[in-house]
Amino acid sequence: MAETILLIDKQTQDRSALESFLTGLGYEVICASSVPEAERAFASYRPDLTLIEYNLPDGRGAEIAQFVSHIREGGNPHPVIVASENASPDQAVESMKLGAFDYIGKPINFEKLRILVDKALETVRRESQLSYYSSERQQEFDLGRIIGDCPAMKEMWRTVEAVARIPQSTVLITGESGTGKELIAHAIHYHSDQRAQPFVEINCSAMPETLLEAELFGYEKGAFTDAKSRKKGLLEIAEGGTFFLDEIGEMTLNLQVKILKAIEERQFRRIGGVQNVKVNLRIITATNANLEDLIAKGLFRKDLYYRLNVLTISLPPLRDRGVDILRLTRHYINHFNREYKKNVRGLTPECERLLLTYHWPGNVRELRNAIERAVLIESDEWVKPEDLHLTDESTIEAKPTVPSKPEPTADGEGDYLVIPEDGIGLEDVERHLIKHAMKRCSGNVSRAARFLKISRETLRYRLRKYGEESDTVGGNH
Repeated sequence: MAETILLIDKQTQDRSALESFLTGLGYEVICASSVPEAERAFASYRPDLTLIEYNLPDGRGAEIAQFVSHIREGGNPHPVIVASENASPDQAVESMKLGAFDYIGKPINFEKLRILVDKALETVRRESQLSYYSSERQQEFDLGRIIGDCPAMKEMWRTVEAVARIPQSTVLITGESGTGKELIAHAIHYHSDQRAQPFVEINCSAMPETLLEAELFGYEKGAFTDAKSRKKGLLEIAEGGTFFLDEIGEMTLNLQVKILKAIEERQFRRIGGVQNVKVNLRIITATNANLEDLIAKGLFRKDLYYRLNVLTISLPPLRDRGVDILRLTRHYINHFNREYKKNVRGLTPECERLLLTYHWPGNVRELRNAIERAVLIESDEWVKPEDLHLTDESTIEAKPTVPSKPEPTADGEGDYLVIPEDGIGLEDVERHLIKHAMKRCSGNVSRAARFLKISRETLRYRLRKYGEESDTVGGNH
């Protein structure tokens, strides 16, 4: 469907030439010779852009401002281009003050006008898309749509609503893996006054220290061998909005010093830079680790912990949420019924009892995956316990029986590691432990990560580092 342009010009000859040119470009053109006529045409046709002459007998100054104000009612991002026979810098400035998108002199350069019209309409399209996306995201993370009615969740929602109203507040979200920490970070952002600004996130365990530093702070051209040009850091990109640091407990001590400085001073330097970059944003961090334990082990800075622990939101594990488990299950069944065009009606009584008594080591993420798999493969109307394929984690992670005489192995493949008299490399120990954990957990990365008490992303990084991540291992979650 062709976009419509409202053309307002008192000169019949000029109006005709412009109408012919714009029609030739594929636009539908509605003509008017005065502001009252233009207002009636706008109400009838709702055009996509207006081209108006500055020197209309009834449309100069206040009248044009009133017209622009009228068509912009309700937040309508309607672009207006002003044309004038007596082009001057003062008139250009005045036109922009009146709310015009741009200004062009007469006689009109048609090529310049084409560029202006294309630019104005593209800007409106982009703003409309961003507005739609922001609205969709806000609905997705609306507190009323996030399922949870147990006392712990109700208390958490009250905290989220209060935190969202505090601009630039630093928030720490804690909870086991899979409890929905990222979801809460999004909810805080989309219920704050900064919802129209960027939400930028990064997982601190997903990349090595040097790469993480470059992503956080950016770098200047020539800062290192591959720095061919300046790169903005994610902190800079999040200006005015929210920056979410997931798995903050995995950050190295060296980077902890730098992120603490950035949080306290709201400024930082790019790698290789000498100028401070100031930022105005909210910082949210999340962790599934006990930061106080990490502090005791010398793995996390106490001063950073105190700086992050101003506003804390703790997510309860799924096993403590009671009948919320069944509410979430019904939600996921409906969701995956729509996605996969299935017609699963619900759970058998035995299946409900299993869901309420299962330990849920993977929390909501594990529940979602179990229901998706069940809906995808289920041919009956009701999901049965065996359809969920839940595993007894206590069996998987049972402590091994120590043999009286452990057999050492030279290649590190055995269950035990014997330290030679002349010592052993730390990487060799780590490699051995990772191999043992993967073997013990049948190649399942998530279980091996829990066994080693590290995040899944950290384990996958170390598997790649030691060349141990095969296609089979990489597919396990």
